[in-house]
Amino acid sequence: MCHNYNTNDSNKLISHVHDFNVIFNTQKKDNGYDDGITPNEGILCSFGACEDMTVKMFGKQ
Repeated sequence: MCHNYNTNDSNKLISHVHDFNVIFNTQKKDNGYDDGITPNEGILCSFGACEDMTVKMFGKQ
């Protein structure tokens, strides 16, 4: 299960899953700090990982 933790900064969110923390942040040009991934990058990484794992799973059959 994923837990999201708000920070005192509206441009930063920390998501905790299992033993991992993922920092979501906006880029410096959008008043962020660039110390994490943007929400859009997080979605793209998730889709890419899902696609890659699915292709590998079907490739083994």
